This record gives sequence, structure tokens and C-alpha cells, in this order.
Amino acid sequence: MEQIQGTEALEREILEDAARKADKIKKKAEGDASRILAEAQSGIQKKIAELQNEHEARIANLHNELRSRVPTEKSRLQSKFKETALEAALDEFFEHEGSALLGQWCLQQLEKSQKLIDATSADVFWKGLNESDLKKLEEFCRKSKSTLALHEDACLPARGVKVKPKDQSYECRFTERELRDWLLDDKRGMLADALFSGHSNERPQENERPRRGTGADSRPQDRA
Repeated sequence: MEQIQGTEALEREILEDAARKADKIKKKAEGDASRILAEAQSGIQKKIAELQNEHEARIANLHNELRSRVPTEKSRLQSKFKETALEAALDEFFEHEGSALLGQWCLQQLEKSQKLIDATSADVFWKGLNESDLKKLEEFCRKSKSTLALHEDACLPARGVKVKPKDQSYECRFTERELRDWLLDDKRGMLADALFSGHSNERPQENERPRRGTGADSRPQDRA
């Protein structure tokens, strides 16, 4: 009987010891879990803070970049507006009032090219000239040292005059297109002053754009 009681006591002692160890393991596991969870939460919060700081820095940089672009973009838009308005004003001028200026300019360019034109016989094509300028053109052809045959040519790409020699050694084009390009190249400042006077202290400068081609070309060209 005593032996049985001793065995039961030993069994209880073993069970109690196992329970104490299990409780100790449980508490350690709970502590480890709490520590790991705390560390994870701390790491998450740190990562969130880093991402927020990075995001805020990117937003600040974007704002600074946009603010720095505003003056440049404004200047670009102003220049584009002036360019468009200037070209539109020239187009309207040529459509309604440019005939007299065109005829005068064509005759001036012909006179400047007199030596070249007098060197060989040529065909002179015209389009859109008024009666007065056409008479002056006829007189120019009669006075030339070479034989110049005058033709009206509705197929010219723009109003004006084109000279094409028989030997095709050159071609002179004095049309609305060349006059318009010349005005935009050489008289840009004057035109901008006239159009935008009082609206801005800034204006495109003369000769600020690349020069366009002139009306005379020494290479043979096909008739337009």
C-alpha cells in the first residue's frame, strides 16, 4: 500500500513538474511572440514613416519643378501666341490689302535681278497682280535686254511673279510666300511693335529665326 502511495506521489510530482515546465515554456513563448510582434510593428511603423517621408519629398520636388517651369512655360506660350498672331495678321493683310505691296515688292525684286534676267531670254509668269502693277511688269519686260515672254499662270502656288529662263540656268520667284517670309525674317521686330505695342515689354527680335530661302535660285528648277 505504501508502495502504491509512493508511486502516486511520484506521479503527482512528475506531473506538477511537467506542468510548471509547460507553463514556463508557454510564458516564454508568449513573451517571445509579444517581442516579435512589437518588433514587427515597430519595423512596420518605421517603414511607413520612411515611405511617407519619401512620398512627401517627391511631392515637394514635383511642386518645386512645376513652379520653376511656370515662367519658362509662360514665356514659351507668350512667344507662341505672338508668333501665331503675327502670322495670322500677315495672312489677313495679304488676303484683303496686300496686293499693292506685293506688286511693288515684285517689281523691286525684278529690278534688283535685272542683270541676271538680262543675260538670257526667259518666260515671266504672273498671278494675281492688279492692273497697274501688270502694266509696270509689261514695261519691265519690254525694256529688258533679253527676250522676255509674259504669261499669266493660274497654277503658280501663290500670287506674284516667277522668271524661268529658256536655258533653265536659274529661277526667280517673287511671290506672296517669299514676301511673307521676308517680312517675318527682316521686319519681325517692326511688325511685332505695330501689332503688340503696349501689350508687352518683350517682343521677338529681328532676325531671331533662321533665315528662309531667297526668291532666286541659281540651280535649274522645274516650273511650278
